[in-house]
Amino acid sequence: MKNVYKLPDDYKPIKNWDEVTRRLKEYHGIDPKLASERLHAIKEGITGNPDVIFDKTGGVYHANTRELLGYLTEGGAKAIK
Repeated sequence: MKNVYKLPDDYKPIKNWDEVTRRLKEYHGIDPKLASERLHAIKEGITGNPDVIFDKTGGVYHANTRELLGYLTEGGAKAIK
């Protein structure tokens, strides 16, 4: 049986992409373009291109099930080509 992490029901997620990228840049040094590339890579592996929500540290969750899909911080800050 697979362990699935979900956001608690009472956790207020971040839905605004600009807020997510601002926090990633400020606290993790991750460029918005890199964050966008990572988000597309995370969503690429999910059937149906679901809507997503975020936690304060760059976690990406399915908007309906609140299941963790991946992290925008995985790989750290890297130079943008």
